[in-house]
Order: sequence, then C-alpha cells, then structure tokens
Amino acid sequence: MVGDKNTWQITGIYNGSGEDIYKFYKEKFGSWTVENDYVTESEDKTKTYGLHVIGDKYAALLVFTETTEQVNFNIYVEER
Repeated sequence: MVGDKNTWQITGIYNGSGEDIYKFYKEKFGSWTVENDYVTESEDKTKTYGLHVIGDKYAALLVFTETTEQVNFNIYVEER
C-alpha cells in the first residue's frame, strides 16, 4: 500500500519475444491514456520495452526486458 492506495506487482518470465508481449499489452491497454511508451536496446543487445498507462481507477507500468536467453516482465499497478 502507498498511503491509502493499493499497489500490486507481478513479475515473471515470458516464453516468447519481448516485442510480442509488449504489443499484446499495448493493445489491451489501448483505451487508457499513454504517459510513456519506449523501446531501448543496449550494446549487449538487451531490449527493454516500457509502457506507462493511466486509466480511470488504476495506473500501470509495464516493463519487458528481452535478453538473448529470455524475456523477464514486471507489471506494476497502483490505485489512483
């Protein structure tokens, strides 16, 4: 909890590409306001996909990190 607001965090590993899971969630949150949307790639070819969206009752930050071995994801949700 942050103050009197609930927060949640979901973490895991996705068996697919970072781009695929990023596009899936971007479509699912299509009606929400996009605060930030980015894709970066580091020198070691690690790609990070980020999406920060705001809805009527919740805000969500989604981060997907794709390495040569796997895709890790972190989804943070906070009540508004």
